[in-house]
Amino acid sequence: MSGDYKGKINFESVLEYKKSGTYEPATEEHAARNVPQPKKPEDANDKSLKGLYLSVAFAAAATQYAYNTGDYSLAEESALSESERDNYKGLEKVRLKKIREGNYWPDNVTIEYEITEPQPLLEDDRYLWSRTFKITYGKFEVEDGRVIYPKSGKGSVVAEEFIGLVSAQYVNGAWEISSHDNRRKE
Repeated sequence: MSGDYKGKINFESVLEYKKSGTYEPATEEHAARNVPQPKKPEDANDKSLKGLYLSVAFAAAATQYAYNTGDYSLAEESALSESERDNYKGLEKVRLKKIREGNYWPDNVTIEYEITEPQPLLEDDRYLWSRTFKITYGKFEVEDGRVIYPKSGKGSVVAEEFIGLVSAQYVNGAWEISSHDNRRKE
């Protein structure tokens, strides 16, 4: 595998999006509307560094889409491993259902994803790629019509940063990725 993919992933320049109407960010009065839907790149399943990179980008964008719409079908379509996808069926199931039903919404969740090494390391048949990511949950969330602000106060932005590795394996003509050695960034 050759190439250099070190740096922040700019989803808008790497992925295509399906748009249905004018995007309206979430407010305290309504959930996000017409959230652009990332499309899985045709060459994401290529057994190449570019294919792996696109698989990682699509999985992160699909996760961001799920947190803003409650629709995790794109995450199901992505290269996320079965154990990673089980998170949506288990821990996040109730929250995602409430988002879909309009009973809960966050303030425009965003994910920033950065590959911190030019290429992954190969260990046996698994690629390990160093990365950081940040999930910004926003300044509020609305649950059952009630606006909830962070414990740190109105106007504060809630975010979490993580460091670790993406573990990737090429199986049956497609990439399968999962988190490895994930921990909060200090």
